[in-house]
Amino acid sequence: MTLFYCNQTPYPWQPELTLMSWLSQCGLLKDDPAVEHAGIALAIDEQIVPRSQWPTRVIAAGERLEVFTAIAGG
Repeated sequence: MTLFYCNQTPYPWQPELTLMSWLSQCGLLKDDPAVEHAGIALAIDEQIVPRSQWPTRVIAAGERLEVFTAIAGG
C-alpha cells in the first residue's frame, strides 16, 4: 500500500488528492466559505505551502505533511 504522512501518521495515498480535499476530509476546514481557513498552516516536507496553492496542490506518495492549528486561550 502506498502511503503519505500527516503529523507523523500514515494514511493511504490517493491519486489526485489535493491539500484542500485532504483538509476537508479531516474536518479542518470551516463550512462557511467566508472564513479563510483562519488558524491553519500547512507544510509539506518542511516547506510551508501558501493557502493559494491548497486547492490545486496534489499530495504525492510518500510526502510528509504537517498541519498546524492556532489555539486561542489565556
